[in-house]
Amino acid sequence: MIDALFILAFCTFTMVWIFNYLLPFHTRLRYYLSLAAFSHWLGLIPFYLYLKDGSELMLVFVMISFSLTGIFGALCGRELIKCSEFPLDSKRRVLITNKEKYVIKDYALSLKIYIELMNSFIRSTTTVLDQKLILNIIENVKKKVPVIYENCEVGKNRTVDFSPIRSSLDSIDEAERIHLIHEGFSSLIENLIESYGTTTSMEVSRQIFDTVFSSTIKGYRDIFYRCGIPFQMPEGTLKMEKARFLAFLMFKDALEGLMKECQWEMIARIHSSPEKLKRDISKRIVTKCLSTDGTIDIQKVNALFLTEGQKNFKSSKKMDQISNEFFHILNVWLPEIRKHLGDENANSIIESSFSRLPARTKNILSEIGIINRLPEGVLENEKISTMSKEELEFQVKERTNKLQKALVKVKKTKRELHRAYKELKKLDKMK
Repeated sequence: MIDALFILAFCTFTMVWIFNYLLPFHTRLRYYLSLAAFSHWLGLIPFYLYLKDGSELMLVFVMISFSLTGIFGALCGRELIKCSEFPLDSKRRVLITNKEKYVIKDYALSLKIYIELMNSFIRSTTTVLDQKLILNIIENVKKKVPVIYENCEVGKNRTVDFSPIRSSLDSIDEAERIHLIHEGFSSLIENLIESYGTTTSMEVSRQIFDTVFSSTIKGYRDIFYRCGIPFQMPEGTLKMEKARFLAFLMFKDALEGLMKECQWEMIARIHSSPEKLKRDISKRIVTKCLSTDGTIDIQKVNALFLTEGQKNFKSSKKMDQISNEFFHILNVWLPEIRKHLGDENANSIIESSFSRLPARTKNILSEIGIINRLPEGVLENEKISTMSKEELEFQVKERTNKLQKALVKVKKTKRELHRAYKELKKLDKMK
């Protein structure tokens, strides 16, 4: 009877361990569940021996093992409570536990921040942007995006009442709302900055907007970044913020997304093998900024690239540097990550970081050459849409040549199989 119970318990916890890797669990939850199952599974052996011969030493091992099971079980419970607040991402088959990724789907929060940003900037312009001028700017923008600013009013204190926007957006598909908000507010911001710049200077106007932006988005920066908002802002504004956004997009969103889906052995190998990388900053990113659970400390990453208060800051050069380091790490480790996660899963994780961005943000990423540098199989439609006629012709010729070479190999293999088949038939006749 004891033997049968032991075998049943042993098989049960072995099945828990196996299914843990098949079910769509978040990495940390899977890790704690594995440890809980393993410690309980390990405790079954001394428990079996204790039942057989009554050894007190075995009972001590049983108590230690089951105590560890309780600790890891409690940690599993904590992760499950976190996961219960968020939906299952069917594409990536993981439970989303990053709150910002869920909240960002709610357009209302982005709208709230945009409204606060707009009114803060208007207040910062003293009385230069008066009630009449603001109304004229809104009327001009309304021609481009009529649904956004319908029935909006400007009070005597120059504060714009954007509340009618919410009711205007109710009739629009939820997936399109956030894009309309970006388009409408980025146009309005651009017009306000230009209008204020005509009475002061464009440099002063942009500096005031940058200051207002930094103070307004405190606590919301991650959400603004996940929406790609810095690249929605007018040219010449938010130079440092745009570089920070690119670092966030590439390292915190795309690279961390890959890392968090990897098992800890894979992360540990990346973390402990900086010699595979040729660039010093790339080495420091994987050794100093990457944690063993796959999390990337974006503040440490920013510290490697950006210095607060830096004079003559060249945004384009910094963005080139950031993208070069990201693609260096990705190109070195992606082949192994693809073996670990599978090509389709790895591609979908990278693509999800870029595909949800607004069209204007993706256009800018294309202009600075980032979209075309993404791995094969990621955002292929966007890559084709940005190619010139000559590039498209080259791609068609290159792929045609690959297909022709593959066809030659297939024909050669077919001939060899046919020859082998004939020889087998001859051998059969000889028998």
